[in-house]
Amino acid sequence: MKIKIIAGFILFFSTQTVSAQIKTFTYNMVQIVENNNLTELLPQKTKITLDNTKKTVSINDSELLKSYVFKIDPKSHCDQFGKLEETISCFLRSKEGKLYLFTYNKNRLEIINIAGNGTRYSNIK
Repeated sequence: MKIKIIAGFILFFSTQTVSAQIKTFTYNMVQIVENNNLTELLPQKTKITLDNTKKTVSINDSELLKSYVFKIDPKSHCDQFGKLEETISCFLRSKEGKLYLFTYNKNRLEIINIAGNGTRYSNIK
C-alpha cells in the first residue's frame, strides 16, 4: 500500500514539473512593432510557447512572414512567481544576440527589446 502511495506522489510531482517546463499562451490579437512601426497585426489565434526544456520562447502563427524564436538567456530562467504563480519573467536573446525582456501577468504578455530600438511583441486582446 505504501509503495502505491509513494508511486502516486512521484507521478503527480513529475507531471507537475513537466507541465511547468512548457507553457502555452493563446491570444486572439497580437501586435508586432519593430522600430516603433506596427509591422504585423495577427487577428487570429496566436500561440506563444515558453519551453524551459529547450530554453526557448516562440511565437507561432500561420500568417507570420517569419518565425519568432527567442533563446532564454543563459544567465536567466523563466520563473513563475506571485501568490498563484500568475507572473512569469525572464530575459531572452534573439538570433542576432539582442536582449529582450519577457513578461507575462494574467492577460498581459510582452516581449520588449531592451536595446531601445522600439521592437516589442504584445497581446492587445
